[in-house]
Amino acid sequence: MTKEQYNEEMKRLEVIHNNNKSELYKKFALANNPYKIGDMITDHMATIKIEKIIVYKGSYLPQCAYTGIQYNKDGKINKKQDHNTIYQQNIIAE
Repeated sequence: MTKEQYNEEMKRLEVIHNNNKSELYKKFALANNPYKIGDMITDHMATIKIEKIIVYKGSYLPQCAYTGIQYNKDGKINKKQDHNTIYQQNIIAE
């Protein structure tokens, strides 16, 4: 085996390893996700109606991040109709 063959094989294995890690992150985060699209959630900054759920590799464990249009405290859509993202670890339990 030449040095070039070794480096190519190492790169190939790293790609496979990274893909497997990404799949594990996604599997873990979605298995621990109690919310679905259409749910209303609140953190310390905003309340949103979930439109999109993505997997986020947190500092400790993978988690979900939720994006949606921001609502006011009275339950009406914010005038600016800003989209906001809330991370699962920041959700305030109701």
